[in-house]
Amino acid sequence: MKQLITSLTCFLSVVCYSQINLDLSTKINVTQTITPQTIISINLINALPIFPSPYSIVVEIKHIKNPLLSILASPSGGGAAGAEATCAEIQALTKNLAREAVESNIPNDILAIKTAINKLTADQKSTCDENIQKANKKIDATKIFYSFPLPLIIGSGDEITLTIKRDSSTNTGSSSEWTYKFKTEQINHWTTYYGFTYVPDILNKFPNYYAKQQDNGSFLVSKMNGNNRNVYQNISPTAMFTYKFFKKPDAVVKFGLTGGIMYNTDMLGAMFGPSLVIGDNITINTGI
Repeated sequence: MKQLITSLTCFLSVVCYSQINLDLSTKINVTQTITPQTIISINLINALPIFPSPYSIVVEIKHIKNPLLSILASPSGGGAAGAEATCAEIQALTKNLAREAVESNIPNDILAIKTAINKLTADQKSTCDENIQKANKKIDATKIFYSFPLPLIIGSGDEITLTIKRDSSTNTGSSSEWTYKFKTEQINHWTTYYGFTYVPDILNKFPNYYAKQQDNGSFLVSKMNGNNRNVYQNISPTAMFTYKFFKKPDAVVKFGLTGGIMYNTDMLGAMFGPSLVIGDNITINTGI
C-alpha cells in the first residue's frame, strides 16, 4: 500500500572540542589543513624537561578580529635522579634527559630510559623504585599542556599561526622558534546524515486480513484486530542529504533543503522538504 507520511525529523550532532599536539622534535615550519573547529588546548611533545618551562606561544588568527594571544608556559615538573648503585644506568639516563639541549634528541633519550627500565627484574624494579619514579616524572615533564583562556573558534577559510618560542635562559644558551600554520577547509554546502528512522504504526498502518470458512462453504474475509509486526519493523536505516543556504558560513541559523531515503524489509520510503540548521549542531527537517 502506498502511503504519504508527514514527518518531522530532528538530527542532533555532537561537536567535539579538540586539542592540537605539536611535536617539537620533528616538525618545524609546517603547514597543515584542518576542518573548522573549536580548539581549547595545545600539547607540546618532546619539550625540554626544564622547570620552569622555557616555552611560550603566540597565536594569530587571520580573518577573525581577535587580538594576538600570548600564552606563557605552564609549570612542568622535574627533579634530579636518585643514587642506588644498582640503578646507576637509569640515574645516568635521567640526568642526560634533564640536561638535554636539543628537542630532536628527546625521543631517543626517553626510549633509552624505558629500555633500561624494561630490562630490570621485578626485584630490581623494587630496589630502583625511587629512580624509576624520578625518571617517569622527567619523561612527563617533556609533555607540556597549554589551555587557552578562551576557546579558539576556527571558522571556514581562517588560518591559525602558532609560534612556539624557547628563550635563551635554558642550558642551551640559545633561543629557538617553531612556526605551525593551520589552514581550515571551506565549509561545504552539503551535509550528509546517516542513522535510523522510527515510524510508529499509527502513521504506518499495515492492515492484515484473514479468510474464515462459513457453514455454506463460502469464505468471509475479515480484518484482524492486531498484527504480528514488532518494533524493529518500524525502524529503517536512513540516509539524508541537506543543502544549506547561507551567505555567512558562521551564521548561527541557516536554511536548507533536505532529501532522504529509508529502507527495511517491509518499507521503502523517501522524504523531501525544507530544513532549519541551528549552529551546525541541530537540524530540523520537515517534509513529505
